[in-house]
Amino acid sequence: MPIESMSDALMRAISAAFPEVEAALASLPPEHITLRLEEFSALTTLAFSTRQSGGGAARGKAYLAFMNQRLASATPVERDLIDTYFVEPLFWNAPQSTIERGWPEVPDPLKQLYLAFHGRPPRPGPNE
Repeated sequence: MPIESMSDALMRAISAAFPEVEAALASLPPEHITLRLEEFSALTTLAFSTRQSGGGAARGKAYLAFMNQRLASATPVERDLIDTYFVEPLFWNAPQSTIERGWPEVPDPLKQLYLAFHGRPPRPGPNE
């Protein structure tokens, strides 16, 4: 299966599971899969922000659980997409309070990918 088909299938699965994510990504061109995955990562981080109301942390946990489940059955290409465009940017420039709420919720397989890339747990952004 070509990379475009696999990445499109991943984005369709995210959109089907989380309609609110599709609405948030509506301004991004559908063919920009990597940008859309990075934005999904940012939405996951934002869900753990103390500024979020209405079950934000529960939403973030659901996003993480979904991606962990996808990782468990991923093809090598899909695994690379999840690793590079979802896991690596998690908690990028996030405040300490967001990291403290979200990092413990990251499932171990996703956490191991993050640590393999960054070599350490997330740190607060420069504006913290």
